[in-house]
Amino acid sequence: MKTINIICYLATLYLVSLFVRSVILPKVRQWLYNCKEKQLLKKGNKKFYFEKNKVIVFAHTQKQANAKYKKMKSNLKKRHHAILEQNRKQA
Repeated sequence: MKTINIICYLATLYLVSLFVRSVILPKVRQWLYNCKEKQLLKKGNKKFYFEKNKVIVFAHTQKQANAKYKKMKSNLKKRHHAILEQNRKQA
């Protein structure tokens, strides 16, 4: 009888964790993103879109937005190359 109770307890915990990961966490992330976006817009920043509206950059001018976008892309490339280099060393 104790094993059934333990199994039911673990199954319930698993279902609760699935619910939290699939429903609550995305809502919290979206809420935090909306709060951050409102703060940036209040400071006078504007939205600038790149890559067919897939990437949003907040900046005061188009020039600043272009610079931030280029920096973001270069950091992403550096990180990608570092991961590839690490995988080559492991293989």
